[in-house]
Amino acid sequence: MDTYNDFKDDQGNQLQIGELNYASKKVKSVLSFTDNVPARDIKSALSLVVRLLLEHSSVTNDKSCINDLLMVQIKKLSKEELTHSNSFGRVNASFAKFVVDFLAMSLLFDSFLYHNAQAAPAPWAGRHLTMDEQRLFQQNQTVLIKFCLQQNEDVAWKLFGKREFGTVGWNVSNLDSLWGKSVRYVCQLKAGVCSSYKDYPDTYKGEKRKEMMWIHHFVILQLFHPKFRNEKDVRFQHDDNTMFLRKITLDKTQQYITLYHDSPRYEWLWLGRNY
Repeated sequence: MDTYNDFKDDQGNQLQIGELNYASKKVKSVLSFTDNVPARDIKSALSLVVRLLLEHSSVTNDKSCINDLLMVQIKKLSKEELTHSNSFGRVNASFAKFVVDFLAMSLLFDSFLYHNAQAAPAPWAGRHLTMDEQRLFQQNQTVLIKFCLQQNEDVAWKLFGKREFGTVGWNVSNLDSLWGKSVRYVCQLKAGVCSSYKDYPDTYKGEKRKEMMWIHHFVILQLFHPKFRNEKDVRFQHDDNTMFLRKITLDKTQQYITLYHDSPRYEWLWLGRNY
């Protein structure tokens, strides 16, 4: 059985769960993150983060980081579009770091919170984390990144650390920027979910509220983000979306229940496979 105790760094440190809390009256009855998001879903999300990557078609196979056939398909399509260089590596790193930070925060507060504002909930809005609070946050970062390194070491080093120094993680001094990034991804979902670079460059250069969400980002976020969990109004931008995702069937649900003695908390399955 997967548990949150499975996550450890090289020194054996575990995740800091529920060490901080939100004091706002609106969130006193906040749901527990660990009660609503099984550890196995976090493992799945982090495994996908270091596996599902955007890459330009000019990257040769010997230098490629992609090992998922569906991401190879997206890569091939990038050749047909005039795509900005920032639409690849920077998008990968920005999303991957957001996933780690959002999970680190959600676990630190043990909160499954439907917050959708540019600032953090009270009393954390507009203030910096203390050194002790930053230490707790960064411990969660390190433990989560350690799991990523175990899944795909080369990619995880590129996304999360400096291999030559053996260091991982980054400073998070306040929570406002993290909640702001969360809002950005929610806005992307509202703009539409894309599975091709067709029309994507225009939205990337345009206003952020029109920037679309990549289909692999959507399938990862629905595993743990409250705003993406069981989202009913998903607007797919391209007709080939059924090649990438499908809703979990009754048969698959029954298999899941038999295996885990629990119902799946998500709706969409990624259809890619290694090559």
